[in-house]
Amino acid sequence: PTSKATSMPSLEPSSTKPTTSPTSKPTTVPRLEIISSCSADEPCGMCKGQCQDDTQCQTGLQCFRRIYLEYIPGCIGPGNQGQNYCYDPFAEGSGSEILLSTEDANCDDKRRCEKCFGDCNSDDECEKGLYCYRRAGFELVPGCAGQGVQGRDYCFDPEDIDGGEYR
Repeated sequence: PTSKATSMPSLEPSSTKPTTSPTSKPTTVPRLEIISSCSADEPCGMCKGQCQDDTQCQTGLQCFRRIYLEYIPGCIGPGNQGQNYCYDPFAEGSGSEILLSTEDANCDDKRRCEKCFGDCNSDDECEKGLYCYRRAGFELVPGCAGQGVQGRDYCFDPEDIDGGEYR
């Protein structure tokens, strides 16, 4: 590595091997934390709570709506039941670069939905090789990032599930 920041990245990696000893600054995952309030004027940061919608979270973050103690990607700790927290929808665990659509694509057997789109009612309403993932709330959809719309069913690729098996 260079001692000062450069305007151009190097074409070759600065190190070819992993370090042999732990680094002095380990990567940390933020713990869920309640803030007195989030607002559009003072948005909450990663894993900070009491947001009501995405406008109350810092740029690039979204408000994760919880009913119970659902896992929030990129955060640790249980937090408070039913409490909403700001999070990065592309944080670890999402396994996708595709954000769930919040617009109803009106899937049917003639106009099949793509991956991470819905609202589907059966597998026949998804593109070939995709299946309809049925949800009651904000369950995470394999291979898709974000929460989408509460209760909306989305098309997904079974290859995005560990082992690639579905049914």
